[in-house]
Amino acid sequence: MPSNAKAQSSVEFLVILAVGLLLAGVVGYFVFSQKSDVSVRSEIDSAQLSLNDIAKAADDVFVQGPGSKKRIQVFIPESVELSSSGILEKTVFAKLYDNTVSSSSKVVLKGALPSQKGKQFVFANARADYVWIGESKVSLSDYSFFVTMLQNASLSESLEISSESLDVLSVNVSADWNSVNAFLEFEPLSFSLNPSESKAISLDFTSKPLALGQETGRLRIEVSGSNYSEELSLPVMVEVRASKTSVGSLRIIPSVWSVNAKPGDKASKVFKVCNQSSSALESIEFSPSELFSKQLPRSEGGIVWAVFADSDFVYAGMQDGSLLVWMPDLTFFKKLSESSGAIRSIASDSENVFAASSDGKILVFSKANFSLVKELQESQSQILSITVDSSFIYAASADGFLRAWNKGSLEFESQTAVSQESLASLAANSQFVFAGSLDGNVFVLENPGLSFRQVLSQPGSPVNSLALDSYFLYAGTQDGKVLVYDLEDFSLHSIISESFSSVKQLASSPESNFLAIAAADSGLFFYSNPELFQTFSSSAGTFMQSVFSFEDLAFFGTDDSSVYAVRYSELVSKLAAYWLEGLQGIDSVSGGSCVDREISLTIPPLISESTFFGEVKVGNEENFDVLQLKAMVE
Repeated sequence: MPSNAKAQSSVEFLVILAVGLLLAGVVGYFVFSQKSDVSVRSEIDSAQLSLNDIAKAADDVFVQGPGSKKRIQVFIPESVELSSSGILEKTVFAKLYDNTVSSSSKVVLKGALPSQKGKQFVFANARADYVWIGESKVSLSDYSFFVTMLQNASLSESLEISSESLDVLSVNVSADWNSVNAFLEFEPLSFSLNPSESKAISLDFTSKPLALGQETGRLRIEVSGSNYSEELSLPVMVEVRASKTSVGSLRIIPSVWSVNAKPGDKASKVFKVCNQSSSALESIEFSPSELFSKQLPRSEGGIVWAVFADSDFVYAGMQDGSLLVWMPDLTFFKKLSESSGAIRSIASDSENVFAASSDGKILVFSKANFSLVKELQESQSQILSITVDSSFIYAASADGFLRAWNKGSLEFESQTAVSQESLASLAANSQFVFAGSLDGNVFVLENPGLSFRQVLSQPGSPVNSLALDSYFLYAGTQDGKVLVYDLEDFSLHSIISESFSSVKQLASSPESNFLAIAAADSGLFFYSNPELFQTFSSSAGTFMQSVFSFEDLAFFGTDDSSVYAVRYSELVSKLAAYWLEGLQGIDSVSGGSCVDREISLTIPPLISESTFFGEVKVGNEENFDVLQLKAMVE
């Protein structure tokens, strides 16, 4: 019996020991797994934080302007697969543990992520239209060129490149320039830079006798050295103007005025207005160049509620229900009259143009022959705004519903009750649909699906118009404000308020980086983006009702049936003339004599750093000269 009891005790001990070891193993495995998961999550979070810091540094230096730079310290975890990480367009990304984390900047990024792991320094270097990620060992005197020249003329500019390296650098210069009207030559084509050395690159521009307009291209500078290479890309624009002509006996001396100034500065100069004839010259006027590029012909039908443009046509929606169509060269093409209500909003795709009317219908016209394809209507409620994306047609209605139609089949898809008040404005991108209401709210809905995401609410008045670019959502209100929301987190970035009487419509041009505002009887306004500096404002002498931008053009509709086309680049090339004071006329200049006239130029306080031009015609119809302006804002 004692031996049996002893054996039984041994077996029980072994069983207990085995169970204990099993439990210890399970607990150990669980603890190890938890620690492993925490470690993986920590490394992923570290990588994400580093990418966020890089993207933010890029945004920061880009706003500061070309040539600005910033150094930040980031941590690259050991698990990051460097060969599968990098930069693509506006995004920096990294792969680790079969996960890809990324962060997006508001600007185009070039360069590369650090090639080593652990704590690393990363440099963000602002260029004219992108940010270079990586160490840059050179600096330039200019990061872009805008040159204005006359026909059949030559002009030279100089670009200085300076080494910030301790090693000898090799430099090669090339250009993407295909113009047949203006020619660009440069030298030297290749050279070496010693440490701390600077060298000049000569740029020579030549225009043909009949050249006119703008030519664009890029200057490329490849720099390489020990464990370093970089390509700098500089945008180059040449504007060729018709040769300056002086008619008759009047001259202004000097005829060219160049000013270097900072925002808010004021400069003055005394000019002589001289009469080279023997008899007196009367009624001498100072007239800045006209800003409107063109008033579109045959615009009729009452208030222009909507303007729209694509690569095929320009459209205007009229109070009398007609849809006016112009060709890309702005010659009149066709008038369509199929609506019993005013055309309040217009959109298009490659095949059709969509016109929303106040009687609750969306008229679909074929762009091939402008026949009426179909009428879309699911309610009698007035449609105040429409927009289209790759799949759907969205309509904002006065009953507070957002309705959607399939763009391919033109069949009704859905309706969503968004607001108790009327929806007055719409905008959409690939992620969201934004709807502005008369109660001052902007509703954010998922795209597709139209599920509610959030509401952007600011105390105020009806949201008349919405516009989008790659940086911001703009909301124009009835009480004369533009609310600017950051698209990354929908936070309120800023409020533009220039004593607008009322913001009727907004239009943003991502291609030309401007925001255009039709501000009722206050006129038209242009802002650069993403800086949101006002570049131009003007009281147009009529009530502004609508605006739309396409590429470099902004189209404005008025309440007196007029449609105007403004070319933004042309506006900027003439802008400086509108900063002048002292342009009062001169009653008479005696024969063989001169009259002194002091003219002042004030740089607007919120203007971007750039070079602006302008022209002022001095004289009368029979005798005149031209004062040319160049304002270099630093």
